[in-house]
Amino acid sequence: MFGLMKKDLPLSALQSTVMLTMLYAYWFATYDPINTVMTIVTGGYVFALITNLMLFNESQEDKYHGYDFMKSLPISIREIVIAKFTLPLLLTAFLVLFNGIALSFLPGSTESLASARIYVLVVGVLGLLCVGLGYVGAFTVGFTVSIKIALVVLMILVFSLPVVLMEWYLTDDDLTGFQTTVLEANWLYFVLAGMVVYAGLMVTSIRLQQARLTP
Repeated sequence: MFGLMKKDLPLSALQSTVMLTMLYAYWFATYDPINTVMTIVTGGYVFALITNLMLFNESQEDKYHGYDFMKSLPISIREIVIAKFTLPLLLTAFLVLFNGIALSFLPGSTESLASARIYVLVVGVLGLLCVGLGYVGAFTVGFTVSIKIALVVLMILVFSLPVVLMEWYLTDDDLTGFQTTVLEANWLYFVLAGMVVYAGLMVTSIRLQQARLTP
């Protein structure tokens, strides 16, 4: 299982290093106080890094028939799927921890820092859920079809999200609007529920792959 994770790790580590270096080089160059735009952009980077890990890895498995090859190895389908789900989880934990620490070196109020940290955590969980759903889709209808469905959903989000963000931004005065929404919501239950759902998606994926790859 760890061998499979090591196979997918180098590219993810390189991509995360490059993107986070570029992001924080800009944040520290401008050295603005933490605000709504910075929080949303940082969360966007986290979401992109988490989901792109799954997208790239699965595109390679689909292109080179990776699962057919892994079926010939002395490793169970269960271990293969667990490895696929564990790496995004570890990446999410790293990104949440790294951003939580890095943001503390930027100026801003205690409330702004807290809302940014919470937002990154919530977006990280959302990214994990998208990864889990992506694997369920890939193991059900295939990677290509699941990506087409995901693109439709993404287009809807792309056109609807700016409206929501603009509404928050226009009402954002230090701690109102976006930051207040983040701070006042009880996200603990969401995070815990997200982890339970992610585990459920992993179990579902194991069963789907076993049915798909077992003769």
